[in-house]
Amino acid sequence: MRYTRFVLMSCSVLAISTPLQADDFTINSAATATNDGNTLDGSDTVTVTTDGSITITSASDGINTSGGSNIATIHGSITTSGGGNRSGVEHNGNDNETILTGTISTADRRSYGIYNSGDDNSSTVSGEITTSGRQASGILNSGNNNTTNITGAITASGLSADGIRNEGDGNTTVFSGTITLTNSGGNGISDFGDNNTTTITGTINAGANSNAVDSSGSNNTTYINGTVQSEIGALYNNGTNSFTLQEGAIIIGPIKSVSLEPTLNIDVGLDTS
Repeated sequence: MRYTRFVLMSCSVLAISTPLQADDFTINSAATATNDGNTLDGSDTVTVTTDGSITITSASDGINTSGGSNIATIHGSITTSGGGNRSGVEHNGNDNETILTGTISTADRRSYGIYNSGDDNSSTVSGEITTSGRQASGILNSGNNNTTNITGAITASGLSADGIRNEGDGNTTVFSGTITLTNSGGNGISDFGDNNTTTITGTINAGANSNAVDSSGSNNTTYINGTVQSEIGALYNNGTNSFTLQEGAIIIGPIKSVSLEPTLNIDVGLDTS
C-alpha cells in the first residue's frame, strides 16, 4: 500500500497599510464644484482666499469633508442655492475646524451655513452667515462637545430657522456678535441636547414671532450679559435648565417656561460701594 505524504505549509500575509496623505488645497478664483473638485477625507486643509469663491447651484455642498481633523478656512465667499439639505461647509467626522472671516449664504430648506455632524468640532466666525430657507440654520451642531465662537453676524430669514442650533450634548457656544431673525417659528440660539453651555455677550434680535434663546434639553446653562430681544420669548425653557443674567444683561420680551421650572439667577457682580 502506498501512502501519500502531504506537507502542510503555513504562510503569512503581511498587509502594509498606506497612511492617509494630508493634502492642502487653495481656492483663489471662482469655483462651481464642491471643494473645487478636490477630496477632503481626513487631516486635509482647504482655504478659500479673499479672491476665491464657491458657488453651488446643484444638490451639493460648498465644502464637504469626511474622515475627521480637516480644516476649512474661508476668507472669500460660499453661496449655495437650487435645492435643500446642503451646507456652505459640512464636516462629517470629528475634530474638524472651520474658520470664517468671509461670507456664507444658503438659500434653501434645511440648508446650513456650517454643519458639524460629528463630535469635538470647532467653528470660529468673525465673518457673516445668511440663510433664507425654511428650517435652515446659520450653524448646526448635531454631535457632541462642539465649540462655536461667534464675533460676526448671522441672519436667518426663513420660516422656523435658527441662528445657532445645538442638537447634541456638551456643546459650548460663546457668542459676542449679532443674530437677526426676520421670520417666525425659529430661535436665535437653541440647545436641544443636554449639558450645553451658552455665553451671550452680543445681541440677538428674534423679532415678533421667534424665540431669542430656546433651551429645550436638560441641564443646559445660559449666561447673558448681552441683549436678547423677542416679542414672544426672549428666554424660552422646556426642561430643567438655568439662565444667569449677569451685569449688563438686557432682556426685552417675555421669559417663558412650558415644562418644568428653569433656574433664573441674577448675578450683578461684587458690591463696589
